[in-house]
Amino acid sequence: MGIYEMGRGRFVPSLPGWPEEARRMFYSNYKWASNYTKDKIVLDCACGSGYGTDFIAGNCSSVVGGDVDARIVKYAKDNYPSEKIRWACFSITSIPCPDSYFDVVVSFDTIEHVKDDYKVLPELKRVTKEDGYIILSTPLNNFRKEQGEEGVDPTHIREYSAYEWLSMLSTHFSEAEFFARDENFEFHGVYPEKYDGSPFDVSFVKLLNSDKSDVNAIEEFKHIHCLQLCDKIKSLELTSRQLAEQCKTQAGERVPHKAYTGKYLLGRARKMTTFRMVIRKLRNVLFDAEDSKSHEPAKSPHSL
Repeated sequence: MGIYEMGRGRFVPSLPGWPEEARRMFYSNYKWASNYTKDKIVLDCACGSGYGTDFIAGNCSSVVGGDVDARIVKYAKDNYPSEKIRWACFSITSIPCPDSYFDVVVSFDTIEHVKDDYKVLPELKRVTKEDGYIILSTPLNNFRKEQGEEGVDPTHIREYSAYEWLSMLSTHFSEAEFFARDENFEFHGVYPEKYDGSPFDVSFVKLLNSDKSDVNAIEEFKHIHCLQLCDKIKSLELTSRQLAEQCKTQAGERVPHKAYTGKYLLGRARKMTTFRMVIRKLRNVLFDAEDSKSHEPAKSPHSL
């Protein structure tokens, strides 16, 4: 498979072996984005093999498909020829286009791969027309954990928490619509009055490039998310206290089999330790993330 080897973050439809669900998932992102690209001038930034750029070309006025990898741009150009598409090789942090050039900018699951992530949003904002849209997504760090996987995807430089993602977005934008993708790969709007704080509901976003609003809608989502984290901390702290009381009670009881008692108490102690670790992590998300603003070059903890 060469440079298009599966598992390296590049979906190439012509290669065999991709599960049907994966194909449906990748195409569903562009199907959703195409709702906003009709008769528009579009940028598909980090276009990869070009399948999504080609999909958008079906209803837009014109589209630029750009990627930092010259080899995959050549593949896209060879496999998706179209008068509507202009292929180019460039970085998402340095787009060779004039200010306010595009009506819509699309970039799916890109920012987590970028070393200088703090440069991404300002650059996308620069090339987007006033009142234009920037459509983004990133796999927040809870996704892999929910699936029972450990660590960070090896192709990612970082994975954001929902709090970090919302904080970064709200630094450069105030008007946004969030979307959730369901198990059938359909997209549904997520509204503040119905948002329950779930990280899964803020991974996909349509940003409006406008400075006219006095109210930051993204901050509202962040506030709700923080309230949910506080509720989780309270619940975990209560559970931890209850476990501690149970351990004390068990230690004071006379149990004939001492070996069983020791094993039981050891298990309880391990559970308490796990809960305390989770509580500390949640507190760090709430109170320490503000100190690690990834959008500031001097303070970015992600810049390598």
